[in-house]
Amino acid sequence: DAELYFEIDWPALEETLADPSTRLLHFCSPHNPVGRCWTRPELARVARLCVAHDVFICSDEVWGELPLDPTDHPFISMLALITETSAEVEGDPDPEATHGVDGLLERLIVLTSPSKCFNVASLDLALAIVPDESLLRKVRNCGRDAAEVTVFGYAAALAAYSDPESELWRKRCVNYLRTNREFAVDVLSSIEGMRVVRPEASYLMWIDATDALPPGTNAESFFLEAGVGLTGGGSFGAGAGTCRLNFGCRRETLEEGLRRVVCAIEAINHNV
Repeated sequence: DAELYFEIDWPALEETLADPSTRLLHFCSPHNPVGRCWTRPELARVARLCVAHDVFICSDEVWGELPLDPTDHPFISMLALITETSAEVEGDPDPEATHGVDGLLERLIVLTSPSKCFNVASLDLALAIVPDESLLRKVRNCGRDAAEVTVFGYAAALAAYSDPESELWRKRCVNYLRTNREFAVDVLSSIEGMRVVRPEASYLMWIDATDALPPGTNAESFFLEAGVGLTGGGSFGAGAGTCRLNFGCRRETLEEGLRRVVCAIEAINHNV
């Protein structure tokens, strides 16, 4: 299968959380680099494990504004599991997930920023949501040496989160990214030995080119030599044949980059 799909390794997660030295889980939701929008049952299971082992959850939700298939794979904030919901999820394999998780409130920190979706990363703007007052005091004490947000950062956040035009722009952006995603998946999946993730959120695509390249080839270096800058998988703990593509760009740029990828692979196959 040319497409990859990642799930949580539950035994490994529980073993890690059960370790007395584990005090906090830094949880990426939606996930970078594999683009998963975790389902409510998955989030509830993570939350219950953290509560059971008395571990804080720091949920990094910076990609939450960019679910590419919001109907089939919606973004759900960990904040949604604090209180009960009357919504019934058809075919839900975990009925308890439709209710709040007891003990989550006292252990939850949510981080986010308009930087990814609204392209304001240069303003160094981020925010933390800490629903529990006692935990909020601890977070504030730890962050007293943090840099101040500039007036431009506040203005950008207000525009991103409150201006109706910003929401219309976000929806147009998601539509554009979705078409770029489909184009990239089609092109890369057609290459023999290449496997890719069809991300449910973000503009990042995980690629495993191990079987498409000569044994031991570093994918990042190989494609850079072909004129395409990708992020190597090594920084994510993956093998040398893996990399991450950013498709958050103009279609013309994406087309040219993928053309170079295809040509580079064809060249090594021709020389074999």
